[in-house]
Amino acid sequence: MRSSGLVLVVPGVERVAIMIMHPRSIDPLSATARTRDGVEVRLVLSVLGCVVDPTLAVQAAPDVRAATEDAVERALHHLVANVDLANLLRDRESTLARLPATALPLLRSFGVELIDVDLLDAEVRVGPELLQLLA
Repeated sequence: MRSSGLVLVVPGVERVAIMIMHPRSIDPLSATARTRDGVEVRLVLSVLGCVVDPTLAVQAAPDVRAATEDAVERALHHLVANVDLANLLRDRESTLARLPATALPLLRSFGVELIDVDLLDAEVRVGPELLQLLA
């Protein structure tokens, strides 16, 4: 016996997926990375992304949001690792402006595009590396 509601039977179709095509926010996305001079920073971002290829999104990533978070975090690690702390703090807007392009190869594989990235918070962890830089 079937439950109440609409039942649609399409021969040959194994799975139906509902995909949200309008921009979605990942807010907040927190990532910890190490700068070129060895200082650990924690960045909290607001990320706005959109599925642009639903076929890829369904086939390549069972959880598009988690895959997007992972790709953005990996791209952020790459960007932060190539800049000193002083430059990161001074030029954070220009560094973050490169994040969509850096993440593009990772995101393209599952049909997602970044629209906007905003820095909500930055926290520098005080450790021996930072103390050595300040001395």
